[in-house]
Order: sequence, then C-alpha cells, then structure tokens
Amino acid sequence: MTSRGRHVLIFSVVFPPDNVSTGHLVGYLADDLTAAGHRVSVITTRPHSRPDPGAKVPDVRIIRIPVPRKGTSALRNALIWLVYLVGSFWAGMLRGKKPDVVLAVTPPPGIGLVGSWVARRYKAKLVYNVKELYPDVAVALGVLDARPLVAMMRWTENRAFRKAAVVVATTQRIAERVHTRSGDTPVEVIPDGVDLTAIIPGADGTRFRKEFAIDAPLVVGYAGNMGVPQNLDLLLDASHLIADVGIVLIGDGTERERLAARVKTEGLRNVTLVPHQPATRMSEIYAACDVMYVPLAPGLSADAMPSKAYQALGAERPIISAAPADSAATALVTESRAGFTVDPLTAERVAAVIRSIDRNLLAEMGRRGRVFIEKHCSREAASADYLRIVEAL
Repeated sequence: MTSRGRHVLIFSVVFPPDNVSTGHLVGYLADDLTAAGHRVSVITTRPHSRPDPGAKVPDVRIIRIPVPRKGTSALRNALIWLVYLVGSFWAGMLRGKKPDVVLAVTPPPGIGLVGSWVARRYKAKLVYNVKELYPDVAVALGVLDARPLVAMMRWTENRAFRKAAVVVATTQRIAERVHTRSGDTPVEVIPDGVDLTAIIPGADGTRFRKEFAIDAPLVVGYAGNMGVPQNLDLLLDASHLIADVGIVLIGDGTERERLAARVKTEGLRNVTLVPHQPATRMSEIYAACDVMYVPLAPGLSADAMPSKAYQALGAERPIISAAPADSAATALVTESRAGFTVDPLTAERVAAVIRSIDRNLLAEMGRRGRVFIEKHCSREAASADYLRIVEAL
C-alpha cells in the first residue's frame, strides 16, 4: 500500500462545532490529514456539547449519530456515551467505506473495541488514542465500584490495546501503564497539540474583565469543564484565605450549580462564575487572567494531562498545577519552568502558593511556556506524528 491517499476513519464523540477541547483537536487533525492528501471520514455525534454556531467544520465526510444534548447529570452524559457507542458501531460497520486506518479517540471507554471491530471488518489498521485509562478513572472517582463492571471494562480496554496497530498515549505516564496491558502493541506518546494561531499572546482582556466585573490586583483563572475530576472545591476552600485575589471560574459541567451555590452561600465575593464561552474568546480570557489554575482530583492526576494546561502556556499564561508531585501536570511545570506546583493538596497550600506569586516574574514565565509549547506541543508537531503513523501502516 502506498503512503499517500489513505482513507482514515475517525471515531470521536465530539467534533466541530462542539466547543470542547477534544472536538477542536480532532477537527485540527482531520484538516491536517486532508491537507496531506488523505481522505477522512468522521463518525461523531450531532452537536451536543456546547456547540459554537460560528465554528469552522472541517470539509470531510461526517456521519453524525443522534444523541441527547449534554446536561449537568452524570447519568445523562453516560447515556450519551452509550448511545454513541452503539450508533458508531453500526455506522462504522455499514457506512465505513473501506478505511485503510481507523483512529478511535477516547472518551468514551469502549470506543477502542468498536474501532477494532470496524477495522477487522475492513481489514484496516487501528490506531487507538488514549487520553484516560479505564476503568481506572471511574474507580478513582468512586463512580464505578461493581466488580463485574470493572472487570468487564478492563477486559474491553485491554483487548482494544492488543488489537491496535499502535496505541497513542497523550502522556508518558499513560504510555507506561498501557505498556503493562497492551502485550506487544507499540505505544507512542503524542501530547495534544495546541493551535498557536488561534491563541494570541498579549490580547486585551479589559473588555472581559469589565463585562464580568473582575477587579483584583491578581486574577487566578480556570476555564474548562466543572466536574468531579476537576476538584474545584479545593480552590473555593482556598479563596476564603486570599480575599484580595480574584478567582474566575469559566465553563459548565455537572458540578457547576453546586459550586455556584457554595459561592452564594459562603459569600465568596472574590469568586466569579462565568458561563461557557466560545473558542473565539479564549485569547481574551487568558489575557484577563494573570495565571491559570490546572486541577485534577486525587487518583487521576498521575496520568492525565488536561489540554487546558497546554493552551494556557501557549497563551503565555503561567499555570498553577494543583496535582501531586508525581503527576504529568506537575512534570509539565518543571519541564517548562512556566508555573507553580501545589503539594500537598490542601486549601492552605493552594492559598500559600497563590500569595507567593510575584507579578514581576509572570511575563518571563509566560514567554518560557509559549516557547515550550512551540517546541513540544504544537498542532503542527502532533499532526506530523499522526501523519507519520498513518503513512507507515
């Protein structure tokens, strides 16, 4: 088979105009594969996750599975995953159009096995992108403890690892753990790529600050999903100890309403909750904040790397990694020299780290972060790695 003109079939539960990081990343990859001369088909959902009407949708063949609209209930979101898994299986089997390469992107758990079945149907090669390890994530969060379900999910994921031609892990820690479960399957590390053309360092955040009445000498921002894995209660606990610091939480998710109730009940005047914003405002959002907070709940942080960490560094904003010392996020701070770490994970320590920030050092930290992303985690670098894999299979 020649290295050009492959047909790549991508399974991803989100895709533009869904305004979430994984959707953007898969959209970039679809564009870049097409630009390199490959045909791309995508099996995804009808827009359901904060769709942005102004988003650019890649000019590729798209099969959309009807799913419920994303809500604040974990059960509802699990239903979206289940409906997508069933629908994507049949769409792939019946409408796959003989792909040469199948790329399955997590989440949801199980999509790797669906991808392996479709790849087998067409005698294609499977590339399995792993951002989180299942059932480990669900067990760590306490949302899955039934032994039969844990065993079934582990079997499902292990089988997908072993059926793949290549497993792509987004962090070295995930790669190391996949190695213990994947047999002889090669495992490569490709960090999520940042589209640096979409993030403009030095943008003006004045309008955003005025719009949401943000007025503090130091502003700590968080932008992304507000769920259990983000452990944002820790930051709210710390906000009691740093009343002169502005805390801005931007986004939505299963925990947003409860967090908003805490802010109101506890009279946290220095905390501002902002609704989810379109991707076109991200440069403005980063400019309105001095540092960005990157949290993960205990038990998850050792492996996962929130893409928001890369994006913040790309915008020349230092990050605060609220994660254990052995985590991927903390390693990013150490390697980039563009942020702060919190260890141990207590409200007192979070507050102490924020109080210790010297605003005079933030600009240089931000520049180091941007340089690091340009060198290691750009969209171009990630797409080049995927192209190399696709064209070698």
